[in-house]
Amino acid sequence: MIALLLTLELIARVLAGEVGPLGTDAMVLVASTMQERRASGEYGDTWGQVLAGYHAEAPATETARQVAWALVTGRVPAIGFAFVYSDQDMVMMHWSEGDLILRRQKLGLHFRRE
Repeated sequence: MIALLLTLELIARVLAGEVGPLGTDAMVLVASTMQERRASGEYGDTWGQVLAGYHAEAPATETARQVAWALVTGRVPAIGFAFVYSDQDMVMMHWSEGDLILRRQKLGLHFRRE
């Protein structure tokens, strides 16, 4: 039980960090990238291993905790996007725009299939 609570809190902190002020729909999309990675098996077998590929973290919000719970209970589907990155990451790493781009408040998240 304690391991589950710690996992939920870690997922919620990563979701809050990756999404910032972009809202619940962005959080669910980022969670779907986590589900995609976990389902593929290419990023590890545990949530901790999957989360190692995400580099942002912030204090967990109640919404992030709810999305984390939905994720670990199988209610967030993998929808084909394995990667998510910000506008800033795109410029720094010389990556192309994502297959899906979510923009709000001058911030953007790019979702890519490969």
